[in-house]
Amino acid sequence: MLQKTTQNIINYVIVQRMAELIGLTQKAVDRKIEDDMTKVTLQPDELEQLTGYEQATKQLNLLHKRGFTRAYIGRRGVVLERAHYEAVCQGLIDRPVAKEANLGFFRGRK
Repeated sequence: MLQKTTQNIINYVIVQRMAELIGLTQKAVDRKIEDDMTKVTLQPDELEQLTGYEQATKQLNLLHKRGFTRAYIGRRGVVLERAHYEAVCQGLIDRPVAKEANLGFFRGRK
């Protein structure tokens, strides 16, 4: 974990230095980073439109039922990677099959 955090700090410093060299402002760098992140994950309004819910737990439950198994609740709500969303929608990832309990065991059947 510490190594990953250190690497993130190093990457951030490199980006800042490169921005200074080519004359970008801090605001432009932050906007670029934010734009890149919107390409990676679905935005809150997209998730709300997809699920019909604003509440993160309801969104997550519905997404999991629909086969988006990699969705999770992060610091700012539900996180769903755009690549996973597109793969599930295109049928490249099979939806999980719901397991049923073997209640016949209680009735004396196998």
